[in-house]
Amino acid sequence: MLVSTGGGIFPRWRKDGRELFYVADNKLMAVDVKLSAMPKIGTAQTLFEFEVLGSNRAAWVPFDDGRRFLFVEPGGEPPAPKINVVLNWTAELKR
Repeated sequence: MLVSTGGGIFPRWRKDGRELFYVADNKLMAVDVKLSAMPKIGTAQTLFEFEVLGSNRAAWVPFDDGRRFLFVEPGGEPPAPKINVVLNWTAELKR
């Protein structure tokens, strides 16, 4: 059965099996699915666009309700360590 005429990658099912999500052209798509002896496939809808960063486009999952999604984003550079310099610290000892 054809789900998308424009192609798609990284399909994921909603927990109840009523919806299929996939990535196409930096967009997260959703299609209603009714499984039976003659499955019925709805029309694909764009949920939202997102930035694809290398292989991270495969690093996502839908929550059970199909309304929220968890994506992995690269962390980037860690923050530089912070150093506190205390001047005239000996004066504090006399108090």
